[in-house]
Amino acid sequence: MTHPRSFPRLVVFDLDGTLLDAHERVADRTRTALEAITARGTATALASGRYWSLVERTAAEVGPAMHYGIASNGSVVGSFTAGQIIDRVTIPRHMFVEVVRLLRRHDPRLGFTVQTDDFMVFEPGFLDRSPLRPKGEEISDVLDYDAAEPLKMWVFHPDHDEDSLIALLAPLLPPALGAGHTSLMAAEVGPIGVDKADGVARLARHLGIDRTDVMTFGDNSNDRTMLRWAGRSAALANADDITKTCATEVTMHTHDADGVARHLEEMLSGSKR
Repeated sequence: MTHPRSFPRLVVFDLDGTLLDAHERVADRTRTALEAITARGTATALASGRYWSLVERTAAEVGPAMHYGIASNGSVVGSFTAGQIIDRVTIPRHMFVEVVRLLRRHDPRLGFTVQTDDFMVFEPGFLDRSPLRPKGEEISDVLDYDAAEPLKMWVFHPDHDEDSLIALLAPLLPPALGAGHTSLMAAEVGPIGVDKADGVARLARHLGIDRTDVMTFGDNSNDRTMLRWAGRSAALANADDITKTCATEVTMHTHDADGVARHLEEMLSGSKR
C-alpha cells in the first residue's frame, strides 16, 4: 500500500511565468489555493529578481496568504507579516566601483544597472531588454549614483546574451563576486553564492525548516538553483527544457492556465496531514 506524500512546510514561488499570469496578475484560483495551503499551516514565500518594494506589491495582491519574500535573486529576505527585512546581503561600494572600472577597461561597450531595495539606476540600453519599465532612473554613468551599497549589479552588452556574458565575466570578477542569470539578456553580478537557492535556504533556516520540507516553483534560468535545492520542486509547463530538468516534477498546465493553483490542488487532495 502506498502512502500519500506529506505536505511541504514552506512553499516558495517565482513570480513572472510562475505565480503571475500573462497579465502580471495573481488569478483568483491561485489566491484560493494559497489560502488553502496556509490554512493547513504551510508557510509561503515569493522569490524574485525584482527589488523588495515590487515583491511587496505582489504580496499585497495575494493578501494574508503570502508570508515571506526573497527579492533581488536572494539578496534580500523579509517578512510581509512582520513588515521587516530579515536579512540583506550587499556589494561593498568600493568593490562595486572597482568592478565597473575594471570591466569598462576590458570592454567599453558593457552597460551597467544598479539595484537597491526599491530603486534601479540603469545606463542607456537596459530598457531595450527589460519587459517592464522599472522604477528608477536612466543615467549615463552608474558611478555617478552615490547612494547605498547595491544589492546587485546587472551587466549587459549589445552583442552578448546571458550565457556568453557570464562566461566573459567569470575570469574578470574578484573572488567575492559571481555572475548568474537574470532572464533579461543580462548577467547579474553579486556576492558569490547569493542566488534564489541561497535566499530560500536562509529563510528556511530562519524558520527552522529542513530543505526536505521545502518546495519551490519556477520557470526560468534564475529559478534553477532553488528548484535543485529544495526537497521538492515543480517547473511550470511553460518552463524551458533545461529548467524542467532541475525540478522533481513539472506542472500539467502553464502559468496562464492556473498551473500553480492546479498543482497545489492536486497536492492537497493527495497528501497526508
